[in-house]
Amino acid sequence: MLRGADCNELGEYGNPFALYVADKLHQSYADQDNKLRPIAEKVFMEYPSAVINFSESYEYPRLLSYFFKYGRLEVIKTLLNALNDVEKKTRILNNGDNSCTPLGRVNGSDILSDCDRLKITKYLLHNGGIRTTHSVSMDSDISRILLAATSNGHIKTMKYFIEKEDSCNYHNHLYHALEKNQEEIVHFLIAEYRNEIRYEGNTIFHFSVMSTANLTIIKFLLDGVKDINSQNDLGETPLMVAVKARRELEVIKYLIDNGSNLNLEDKAKHTPLYHALKDDQVEVIKYLIQCGARLSKDLNCILTKNRLQFFKNSAQFDLNGTSYNGLPRLQNAIRYHYFDWAKFIIHHGGNVNVEDINGRTPLHVAAQFGCYEIMRLLFQFGAIYDKADKSLIKPVDLCKYQEFSMMFDELDKLFNSQDLDKSFNALDPANWLGWTFKDAWDPGNPMLFMLNVRNHDGKSLLHIAAIINDCNALKTLLSYNDAYLQRKADEENLEFDPYFLQKKNIEYGKTFKYYLPISVNVLDLQNNSPLHYAAQEGNEKLVSFLLEQGASYNTRNKQGKTPNDLSKKDKIIQLFSDVDKLFDAAEEVSNDFTALISQEFKYINVKNESAKTLLHVVILSGRSNVNVIKFLLKKGVDKNFPDINGNTPLHYAVENDNFEVVKLLLRVGAIYDVKNNAGKAPFELVDNRSATLLTSIDHLFSLIKSDSPESIMKESIITNQDDRFNFILNTHDNQGKTILYYASKFGYLNIVKYLLQYGATFVLITKRFSSPVKVFLASILEMFDDIDSVYEMVRKTDIQIIINVRNVDGKTLLHIAVEKGSIKLFRHLIEKGANINSEDIYGNKPLDCDPLGVKEILQEIVEMNQVDQVNF
Repeated sequence: MLRGADCNELGEYGNPFALYVADKLHQSYADQDNKLRPIAEKVFMEYPSAVINFSESYEYPRLLSYFFKYGRLEVIKTLLNALNDVEKKTRILNNGDNSCTPLGRVNGSDILSDCDRLKITKYLLHNGGIRTTHSVSMDSDISRILLAATSNGHIKTMKYFIEKEDSCNYHNHLYHALEKNQEEIVHFLIAEYRNEIRYEGNTIFHFSVMSTANLTIIKFLLDGVKDINSQNDLGETPLMVAVKARRELEVIKYLIDNGSNLNLEDKAKHTPLYHALKDDQVEVIKYLIQCGARLSKDLNCILTKNRLQFFKNSAQFDLNGTSYNGLPRLQNAIRYHYFDWAKFIIHHGGNVNVEDINGRTPLHVAAQFGCYEIMRLLFQFGAIYDKADKSLIKPVDLCKYQEFSMMFDELDKLFNSQDLDKSFNALDPANWLGWTFKDAWDPGNPMLFMLNVRNHDGKSLLHIAAIINDCNALKTLLSYNDAYLQRKADEENLEFDPYFLQKKNIEYGKTFKYYLPISVNVLDLQNNSPLHYAAQEGNEKLVSFLLEQGASYNTRNKQGKTPNDLSKKDKIIQLFSDVDKLFDAAEEVSNDFTALISQEFKYINVKNESAKTLLHVVILSGRSNVNVIKFLLKKGVDKNFPDINGNTPLHYAVENDNFEVVKLLLRVGAIYDVKNNAGKAPFELVDNRSATLLTSIDHLFSLIKSDSPESIMKESIITNQDDRFNFILNTHDNQGKTILYYASKFGYLNIVKYLLQYGATFVLITKRFSSPVKVFLASILEMFDDIDSVYEMVRKTDIQIIINVRNVDGKTLLHIAVEKGSIKLFRHLIEKGANINSEDIYGNKPLDCDPLGVKEILQEIVEMNQVDQVNF
């Protein structure tokens, strides 16, 4: 049927087959495409009467959901017209499928074209597909229709329905258009309703900077601004609004460069600097101070002034110093419920175990005054839970509330357990105020706060697991850590997750943002790591596991002992000796080193006492063999790990001006602008060829964030790269983002296509992307998941994008065709000009991987198409 078979040929089997297809559709989610949907469209157009007995409350709406989402109006009309019952049809059009009405499905679809959205929405409106004809509800539905049109950039739908809206919500429509960077909608609203767009004193320009509008749109709107310092009803200027909205530093700089007054005060006597300090926007604060920003002379808040002093001179401002009453700053902040100040001290490196004159820690104070939120934060940053003061009083002894003391009881059970993994499963969820699921995705799960907790010896649960030889517990703890780090990396998407927008979970999201990861190299008060205890206990399995996880094999404790010094078993001693030889060989990049790592070597991320990996050592040798480094990267060595001085492998590669290694690191995703402990990015260390390259890349990142992003398409550094792999476009910044990501985020569809055409690697699609970009990238992603969709995309987009686009591993569709043994697709791509020498991030060409044994056939195809540059 997908290939054109006539439905009429089904004959008497038409109705049963239609019911079969409907049943299959009901078994999947309505908001996800179904491979049977194209068949269903053909069948129901021919046999609509097959489903006339479906229930109007569920089965009919559920069936129609697929067609509303994909804009198949003719199918919808055919199915509903078969009913011959106008009232029933109207009820169906108002019934929800999983609480979502047909109109809701249409509004929520980002697949519909502008024309399809307009046609299907008008159909619903004219056929009673609005819940009621009451004017207020009707206006509400129109507003939702307009929101969907605005978000998706559908100007025809916008123009048609905006005239039907009773209330004047032009400011809302403008805000949503700005949020999604829908320039055509913005231009339309400004042209038609400029004088009517004002809300609570906010001008059009206020709306532009409080939204996520890109600088191109902000620049366009600035042209019509008479006073860039105009104030809204709260006395806020656009600069203040931008700071409060946590806009990018580039936006703040743009406003200041174009005349924004740094020190105007709002009606609460607050300046932009105050708002930046309140939200702890570090980069913005530093820039505002650099530009001469100040706080209001009328401001009496000593805590805000303390924050300012810290940023002006952090070296001289002691976060662990004492307040006016002799208490350490952190204890004082907790005692008097200055929680924002307490969080500031903790997040900026204050000692969570600082003691007052009586030996009491911040946790004592938090327990005494019932500060649950602060207690959790202290736990998360390594508080000692059972520290006794000079009177032998522990934090648990000061707890006012039973549920708080129960938390300490649970910690006692864990730190004294002889079967830690079993104890994790025995934790009482009720004791942790809302824990319901024993995994890293539950906001109430205490693991988020327990991973860094210490006992009176400074031991963490990782130490305890090593001491009691509980390898399963170690794996459990580290798996939680990995999951939390992933959630932290996904923070941008997290804020759009409805589950996390629930009020009870908002604080979890904030705490998660500042999650402090646990390390296998965590030290207790005697500077013993878990590896010290595993070696001392003679557990070869644990020692091996910790080395595999990146433990430092020769770290010395306060007695000057390494884990090897504490070892008693010959096998463990031999293991440490082998690792030691490996690091010695790495310094020479000798044949011994190559032979050793070519074996089944599991400890690819093992570190020495200065926290250097094998990758650091090989690069520092000055005899860096690109093939050896490539092999290490393929084995999974951490390309961005900072050593004890904060230097990544890229720092050393740039310092040595090893240009080929620099390019290799960039192509696998090394962060080009990460700063070391001295505050230096790799290109700020020296002046050489490698540093010049990174400076040029830094310029590209600046361009894509500027008010003239299209100028990036004139930069020869992009087009002059080796067409086997464009490492420039796979370079990541310190946010883990690429140039393609920012182009997608800001809604620059033309730039997105341009970058893909020159071999940019694919980016994760997020909800921040504007609809046209999101839909286009989704279609690109579909090609890698379903190679049959490539032929359809060839008809829709530039062939250079098809043959050059790469997935996250740097593989082209030619690589994918070989992996899946698709001779047809391989031939099609070769005929279209695909480069048989294109490489993935590790330098593998399409024909280097031949899992299905079709290489000889593919070689013949290449030769027939006279691709003479290939060298098999």
